[in-house]
Amino acid sequence: MISSVKLIPVTENSVPFTSAVKLCDLPQNGYVEEEYFFDGTANVYERTQDGGKQVRFSDAPYTSRFLLRRPADRERFSGNIIIEIMNSTPGHDLDRSWIITRKQIIRGGDVYIGLLSKPNVFAPMMKADPERYAPLKWPNPDPDSEKNISAAALTWQASPETENGLYWDMLMDTARLVRSEDPMNPMSDFIKGKDVKVILMGWSQSGGYMIRYMLDFADKEGKDCFDGYFSMGSAAVATPNLNQSEQTPPLEQNLRIAQPDRPFIDMHTESENASFGTDMTKLENGPFYRAYDIAGPSHDTTYSEEEYYAKDNYLKKVGLDMAYGGIDEYPNSFPYQFPYQAALVALEKWIRIGKAPMTVEPIQVDENLKNVKDSDGNSIGGWRIPQIDYPVCAYYGTSTAAKNPDDTLTAFVYGHEVPFTPEEIKKRYTDLATYRKLITEKTDECIEKGLILEADREEAIERAVAKAAAYGL
Repeated sequence: MISSVKLIPVTENSVPFTSAVKLCDLPQNGYVEEEYFFDGTANVYERTQDGGKQVRFSDAPYTSRFLLRRPADRERFSGNIIIEIMNSTPGHDLDRSWIITRKQIIRGGDVYIGLLSKPNVFAPMMKADPERYAPLKWPNPDPDSEKNISAAALTWQASPETENGLYWDMLMDTARLVRSEDPMNPMSDFIKGKDVKVILMGWSQSGGYMIRYMLDFADKEGKDCFDGYFSMGSAAVATPNLNQSEQTPPLEQNLRIAQPDRPFIDMHTESENASFGTDMTKLENGPFYRAYDIAGPSHDTTYSEEEYYAKDNYLKKVGLDMAYGGIDEYPNSFPYQFPYQAALVALEKWIRIGKAPMTVEPIQVDENLKNVKDSDGNSIGGWRIPQIDYPVCAYYGTSTAAKNPDDTLTAFVYGHEVPFTPEEIKKRYTDLATYRKLITEKTDECIEKGLILEADREEAIERAVAKAAAYGL
């Protein structure tokens, strides 16, 4: 239960870690960012012999944080509140779902909340601003934590001093708070009179968190928390256990959720559409479930890494770098923001007016769960936008190897692309004017089908044409 919520002021010398104010020009876009610390208590759950769960430790105290990004003008508020389970894989809070869909969130007037998900991220925050972040704590209530921590948990950044299993009550209590008119809710006046809908969103490891939530909480304690779900690039292999003492690794468990009772979009790139345990978790499309594979992009791309962090010096100051680390010459630059933003709008319509979105055929895979490629080297099937139907390169969801062994995983899932020769590109498309015409026509087809938003039309066309020019057309 949350007992207090406190706004942490921004000063000239102290700003929120992973702030988007400068990176996204929030004031110019009519948005405000605020950081809050909240105190409370949470239960730690454990698995019972019959496969259910029970409380292992009750009322364990904590202090955590969330980032709030909202329209400055209340009249712009859509009524949609998006809670992102911040990704902890790089060792700091990563707001990847925000990064990919931020333009639509801002255009649509949605509220965004980035909720810290694991205490392994405290270290860089303390390094960046020890005074600001000194209050954060997730102490482990288990007196035998040193000997009870599991190998599976250690693989995913657990520590005996803290307990990752505190998160489930934090998540549900935050969702209930932000949709309520409780005085502790920093948006209690902001949401008055609005038809509020709360969406849970998560990327990669955080998609694994969503799997655990759906398996053990969504239809029980969490029934009143969320109106819809958007799992992005989910890595089922990273699904956490109820607590960090449980011994069974995730992929030795049944991770396939039941058909949800409210809208759920499960969307993947080529890095994980059939990898990282995704084949164990995808469902057949149903009344409230859609699975989408995007042909072309990798887990990490230049858009979500190099472009987003181009104006950022904050992470580098604490020794973190989001640059591409692979040996392949060209990192994957596929603009997956367009499909993801279109899917977000489709989800919001599904939640609000009951309009179920389209179905899309999956990417074809072989008997080894490898994506089947066409003669150009691009995948067959999937959610397709103009760059994949009029290609100037072959897109791959992985990279060959890393320049630095420490970057092996991130370089691998960054992906790469292999340009066609200028001669081949000119043979296919003649010149940029012809290519622009083809891309424009295909973009308009995609808009009609719901694969790209009208608001993204010009940027989608210009990115495709610029890529063709860069590769010699």
